[in-house]
Amino acid sequence: MTIGHKTYNHYLQALDTFCNWCVFNKRLSRNPIIGLERLNTAVDVRHPRGHFTTEEVSQLIQSARSSGLRIQGYTGEQRARIYILSVHDRAT
Repeated sequence: MTIGHKTYNHYLQALDTFCNWCVFNKRLSRNPIIGLERLNTAVDVRHPRGHFTTEEVSQLIQSARSSGLRIQGYTGEQRARIYILSVHDRAT
């Protein structure tokens, strides 16, 4: 199994932070991965991102509003408002 460049960089950052913590707390004398280079994420795009059409945004907002479910603590109306703000933020 291979992982993408973005995931690799994320794991490397987490490991680097942990190693720095180990050095700070004298569990390591130095960070063993210092200087390890990050990978170029522009050359390994696993999931190209696109834009929603106006109709897709409208359907998403309407679907959220008519939903009776709470998702991550948010009601359908709250999610609809979050989506509206998100779309508005991208348009400006």
